[in-house]
Amino acid sequence: MRGIVKVVEKATGFFNNLLNTLPGFIDAYQSVTIPTLGEPWAIPLMLRLALLENLRRVAVRIFAERQAQAKAALEANRMIAVAESEPQNLILLIAAMARSDPPHGERLRCRISPPAAG
Repeated sequence: MRGIVKVVEKATGFFNNLLNTLPGFIDAYQSVTIPTLGEPWAIPLMLRLALLENLRRVAVRIFAERQAQAKAALEANRMIAVAESEPQNLILLIAAMARSDPPHGERLRCRISPPAAG
């Protein structure tokens, strides 16, 4: 729940900053050229479009991160299975993984490491 509160605070800060800078942006635009009648009406639509585009980029990043986490978990499970059944082949598996794709470093280490006591 704490993470959600942090995200809400960041989003609120972002929009407050946007609302504070929007009048300055509009004033600067108007000082260069007089807007047509349709341009001020388009501002809310363009803000929505920008928000949706930003959400799309965030969703793509989240999706890629989750795919990487799933791949790291799968590789860690393979390593654990090989270590339990054929420990002599573990180094060969790790070498094959390193050649086929860069290792997932911290996620992989966290998945393999035993949980901390306490």
